[in-house]
Amino acid sequence: MRARAALVEEAVGSGFDVEKFVENFEVLVEATGSAKLLRELVLQLAVTGRLSSARGESAEPLLAKLRSERPKLAKAGVRIAEASGAVSDEEAPYPLPLGWRWTRLRDLGGFLGGGTPAKANEAFWNGPLPWVSPKDMKRPYIDDAEDHISMAAVEGSAVKLIPARSVLCVVRGMILAHSFPVAVTTREVTINQDMKALVLALPEISEFVLRSCQAARARVLAKVERSSHGTCRLESEAVEMLPIALPPLAEQKRIVAKVDQLMALCDELEARQTKKRETGARLTKSALEALTSAEGPEEF
Repeated sequence: MRARAALVEEAVGSGFDVEKFVENFEVLVEATGSAKLLRELVLQLAVTGRLSSARGESAEPLLAKLRSERPKLAKAGVRIAEASGAVSDEEAPYPLPLGWRWTRLRDLGGFLGGGTPAKANEAFWNGPLPWVSPKDMKRPYIDDAEDHISMAAVEGSAVKLIPARSVLCVVRGMILAHSFPVAVTTREVTINQDMKALVLALPEISEFVLRSCQAARARVLAKVERSSHGTCRLESEAVEMLPIALPPLAEQKRIVAKVDQLMALCDELEARQTKKRETGARLTKSALEALTSAEGPEEF
């Protein structure tokens, strides 16, 4: 692990060059032996502004637009909290690139909770609406769920409709002992009570917000509370007040494109490594079988 850490430190040192990093990415994956480690590194580089070149743009116009659009969500039944205070130097986990601004998740839109319709009411279940629970949060984009409910369930219970391009996160469950599952909806869904949904005032920022939440996993897990019987949960404020580094929209798009490029390369290299290990295991097994089945010294 110490050798891997040294490689990572060298890769992201003060002389970091994004083009050189991309060029040598395959070598770095092979050297560390961990595509997972490199995925985490890519996310950290993305949210700290080191995956694209600063172009002198400011995030202030984007923040102003968010402030003007956010109150409109209340008309759609989304809970809008009061604007948060500024992120202090003590709260900021890293310095920002030129033009970026700190904000908080709650200032990007409004949050909706979930619920469970009455199980005894058959009219509430097996409808057309995906009912997302933590078991469905195994992928970054949600377009379906194992369970489905009806519009009657929405009208007759605490369940709310979550619009497309909202950010979902798990706030209760044992998964929070080691992971912070987040995902973006690609269609209208509903969620259960172990989830929260951030409905964005500007849906076009959803891709960058998703990656920011993924990169903040360690910071979020540090705020997880455990009950006496081991249940893990996140207080609403811990999620809503999470500091988020916000670049201008054009910069967000450039960063997301670079992250996707590197993540696809990670997948490709990981598949190649897996195939190599499987081939080696088959060859070893075949050789052992040949040796153990030999009937005499010459055949052995």
